[in-house]
Amino acid sequence: MIGYPPRARIRPASFLFGLLAGVVLAVVVAGIIWIEGFANSMDDDPVFKVVAVAWAAPRSGGDPFYQAVVTTRQNKDSESYEISAHIGLGSPNYTQPVGILGTVKSMKEALEKFGVIRWTPDEVTFGSETTVSASVKRNELEKHR
Repeated sequence: MIGYPPRARIRPASFLFGLLAGVVLAVVVAGIIWIEGFANSMDDDPVFKVVAVAWAAPRSGGDPFYQAVVTTRQNKDSESYEISAHIGLGSPNYTQPVGILGTVKSMKEALEKFGVIRWTPDEVTFGSETTVSASVKRNELEKHR
C-alpha cells in the first residue's frame, strides 16, 4: 500500500505574518493607484479648465435656461491651450458644442481673448471686450423645443 506524504504543517505565526504582509502590500498598491488616478483626473477635470460661464433666460422670459461655457484643454504635444465652447440647454445632459474658438499660449491669454460671453436677444458671442471670436444665433439654440 502506498501512503500519502505527510501533510506540511503551516505554523499559525507564519500564516498570519504572510496574510498581514499581503494586506499591507495590497493597501500600498491601492493607495498608489488612487493617488495617480486623482492626480491625472485633475488634468481632465473641466472645473480646473473653465475660462468663462454665462447664463441667459429664453427670449420668452423666465429663469435662466441656457449656459454658455468656454473651456481649455492643454495640447499634449506643446505648451499651448485649445479653447472651445459649448452651450448647455436646460440640463447638464443636453449640450450643443460651439466648437474650437482658437489656441493660446497661456491661461492669461485665454482669459484676455475668450473670457467674455455676451447674450443678446439674437445671439450669444464669445470673445473679449473688443473682439468676437465666435457667435451662435439664438434661433439655432431654440430648435430643441
